[in-house]
Amino acid sequence: MAENQLTKQLTQLSEYVKVDGKELTELLKKNVLANCSDAEFAFAIGLCNSYQLNPITNEICFLKFKGGRLIPYVEYDGWVKIANRQAEYDGVEFTENFDLNGNFVSVTCKIYLKGKHPTVLTEYLSECQDLSKEPWKKYPIRMLRNKSFNQAIRTTFGISGIYDLDEAERVIKCAEIIPEQRPALPPPIAKDEKIEPKEETKIETNPEPKKEEPATEIKNTKIKAENLKALIGAKQYIGDISFKAALDKYKVKSLEEVPDDTIAGKIAAECRIIARKARGNKIGTN
Repeated sequence: MAENQLTKQLTQLSEYVKVDGKELTELLKKNVLANCSDAEFAFAIGLCNSYQLNPITNEICFLKFKGGRLIPYVEYDGWVKIANRQAEYDGVEFTENFDLNGNFVSVTCKIYLKGKHPTVLTEYLSECQDLSKEPWKKYPIRMLRNKSFNQAIRTTFGISGIYDLDEAERVIKCAEIIPEQRPALPPPIAKDEKIEPKEETKIETNPEPKKEEPATEIKNTKIKAENLKALIGAKQYIGDISFKAALDKYKVKSLEEVPDDTIAGKIAAECRIIARKARGNKIGTN
């Protein structure tokens, strides 16, 4: 039964890619799906047919764990094909976003749908850029634009079971790291081994309340109260050192010395950029 099903799947893919069935099997097993089991081979063929993607032209590719399962990923051309096959798809619009200093920071992708509100998704350079890869160094805008399109199409049409290359590589990295982080199980208890009862923790019935040190109030009448509150929150979020770097950029020594609301807004924007970069660095180490 399983062999008949695989034969049908191969016939379907063969007709789509216009390559003879036997030749297609040899080509895939020698190149695209080398060192795969029969079950993995059948899974990959079924996935190619489900999304009507050509594995020979790298519209869909596969990575593999060391001794683990296949991870399918789709290149940009494959995501374009998936989008154009959706009846509701009505085009796409990209917007490149820059900070106040003219630095490229993100791309917003808007997917238009027939008779519905568009889907809008933004991808940030700090979270996606992989400087170990040459295309991300030379063409960051183009790479991020492609990334935003892939994610927007998947979000808009509920595409599951496939990744883009960046995600597939991170899935494998996480799978290789996580097992090493699992805590070891405690040794089994011998039958004649006595278990000593733990000492009960004594709870004070009338504990004396701890004296809290009064917080130092920050005042600045040169900027609006809500802007001051926002900057205090940003300082707590990114930490003193990073916040001082944001202040230094606009030649401000402390919160009390922020001269006006315009500078306050610029410092807040710089804090957001620092926070995104920090978040991107954490993701990159996974």
